[in-house]
Parts: sequence; C-alpha cells; structure tokens
Amino acid sequence: MSEIAKKLFEKEPQRWFDGYDSLEELNENMYCFEGTLHGYILILNPDTGDKFDNRLNKLEMDYQMCSASMEFLNDSLGFNPNGESVRTALFSSDYHAPNGEIDADKIREILGEVLYDLYKFQ
Repeated sequence: MSEIAKKLFEKEPQRWFDGYDSLEELNENMYCFEGTLHGYILILNPDTGDKFDNRLNKLEMDYQMCSASMEFLNDSLGFNPNGESVRTALFSSDYHAPNGEIDADKIREILGEVLYDLYKFQ
C-alpha cells in the first residue's frame, strides 16, 4: 500500500466527513452507530466490473460498513489513468476488531484487486 490515501485524508480531513467536523458528528447526524467508530479512506478501482459492487456489498452486508463522501474523483491519483473511486468507510466497534472480525487486513482480503490503497484514520 502507498501513502496516497493517508495524504488525501491529512490534506483536508473535514472533506471525508461530508462537511461535518468529525467522524462522531457525521455518525450522530447520518448513521447512528453505537460505540466506537473506525474510519478508513478507501481508494478503489471502479474498472473491476461486477467485482467492485460485489465486494463493496460484502463489506456493507456482512460487516455493516457505511460509506460517506462517495465522490468519484475525475483526476487520477496515480493508480488508474481513468481515475479512482474514493470514499470514507465507517465501521462500528461491534463489527471491527477486536470486538468483531473486520480490520484493515480483512478489508484488503475482501476487496482484493478492487482496492488500490487504504488509510485507517480512527
């Protein structure tokens, strides 16, 4: 993995919270997860066809991931000349390790070639 997702987050953190000041404020106004939140910036390859939707659906259905900042960047971040899909992935502590089964390694395993880069920020 590269440092691109980390640099994107650190450049403008509020952008990844749909305009809210923090992940907690975003959750309070949009998702209402209980407990600790875990957030990741995901840089994804939309050129992987059905795998893109199927693997994101697996994270959403099996691990209760919610996506925020679902904007498709028009510019390439260096992975794909056509650009990449970048989003914030949110998980409740109920589903995230150590309480649950999902963590950065499991996200990499599930997304496979759909994932270019990720950064855990909380």
